[in-house]
Amino acid sequence: MKYIALVVEGQTEEAFVTQILNPYLSRPDMFAIPAIAKTKSTPTGSHKGGAPWQKYVSLACALAAQPDKAAVGILMAFYGVPRDTPGFDAERSGAEYREAFLGRMRENLNSYRVQPHVIMPEFETLVFAAIDAGTRSSLTDADLGALRDVIRHFGGSIEAINGSRETSPSHRLAAASRPT
Repeated sequence: MKYIALVVEGQTEEAFVTQILNPYLSRPDMFAIPAIAKTKSTPTGSHKGGAPWQKYVSLACALAAQPDKAAVGILMAFYGVPRDTPGFDAERSGAEYREAFLGRMRENLNSYRVQPHVIMPEFETLVFAAIDAGTRSSLTDADLGALRDVIRHFGGSIEAINGSRETSPSHRLAAASRPT
């Protein structure tokens, strides 16, 4: 059995690995294991997500040192990248910047066994893509219409929705699914 460890930023990415990626791999000899970079642990439990870059590095390198791990990756959405990550610039975007940013991350990791991957849109943007494609959900027709209006407002560019913390896809979806 080959294990791929993926250090992720929170519960959404953890669910992506376990519920989407693993069935997609569908190989009996390969399995992806998510590991959330924790912010801190308290007597009442762990607080997860939003960890500083060094937490990702130390967790990924510890996993890479384990002989049963065939590969180790760091998987995060650009929106959730820790601001202290080497090369991070919130004002920049695009493929050229993404490659330069990943290069700085790799340099900082200094481990050929750990590969970072940054997904430019927030994971929840995929839900907007499904809504735009006509997928049904538990949201009301009015809520779905409002979310489609958001997509139209941004000229159909779902990735452009992520303008700020209040307007990010996850916050828009949370607002749409709250009982009125």
